[in-house]
Amino acid sequence: MTILSCKSWGIDLSNVILKNLSYENRIKFAEKNTDISTIANHVNLIPDALIAVRFLVHQVGKDNVWILSKSLDKEIDVNLNVLDRYKFYNITGLDRQQVLFIPHDADKLPVIKSLQLEGFIEDKGFIINHIQHYVKFPIWFAPTDIESALWTTTLFPNVRVVARWKQFMEIF
Repeated sequence: MTILSCKSWGIDLSNVILKNLSYENRIKFAEKNTDISTIANHVNLIPDALIAVRFLVHQVGKDNVWILSKSLDKEIDVNLNVLDRYKFYNITGLDRQQVLFIPHDADKLPVIKSLQLEGFIEDKGFIINHIQHYVKFPIWFAPTDIESALWTTTLFPNVRVVARWKQFMEIF
């Protein structure tokens, strides 16, 4: 089976589609109890993320692409605000119902299984390590040097590592 035959995909949100806020900004915003729209204005897209999600939607169909993110409370509101600001749904063709928020990273695997996702794009090495047993095509997105050092030796041959979205789209 090749990646071309993958029928359903899940994509993490933080550091895969949206660039996380720096630690310093998170502390600053928390201390000042900054409003959601102000925080959202400091969150940016990962280059080519919208194009890549739209590409996947065209490859496998809208009903077969899901966004799955560990987010809590205010983070959810910020993420939804950012997605609206970048016209995520209009550009990618996904519906709001296809963006799922879970409270813990450990909750990803049960959701992946319930949606019967064959591919999953994730930036965290420990999640890739955990899901590689169940997902045919785990894609490790832009791992840091520290993450690579920790997890590379545990990966199965089915895990693909990509540095950016253009590289992912070239796999197809």
